[in-house]
Amino acid sequence: LLPMRWILIGCFAIVAFDAVSALAAKALGFEYGGFPGIVVSTAIYAVPAFNAARGRRKARVGALVGATVALTDATIGWAVSWLIGPGAPPADFRTPDLLVLTVIMVVVLGAAVGLAAGIVARRVPRESSASL
Repeated sequence: LLPMRWILIGCFAIVAFDAVSALAAKALGFEYGGFPGIVVSTAIYAVPAFNAARGRRKARVGALVGATVALTDATIGWAVSWLIGPGAPPADFRTPDLLVLTVIMVVVLGAAVGLAAGIVARRVPRESSASL
């Protein structure tokens, strides 16, 4: 059974981040989805994955949580940012195969980040106060 608390926290955080960053990009005129956004998104994949894996002492739990949060980012989060405006891909990119490929790549990235967070989490003693 997956640690639903961390999945829900991560999924909520990523959709909220996508919405806030899309609104800010639209209002302030900066590029949506640039380097700072990728860094924050990656952190949002990693933190719940770290905490879930730390609680279960299994790195693969981190991979599953990271992949799930990334899937939410690449579907619901992308849809929210697309509806707001800045998240819409160029017209020539809106083919089903490219959209599916993008979702797959984001999920693989999320799984890799989650696995790395899970490996780190396994090395942190449970009684340690080093929680993210």
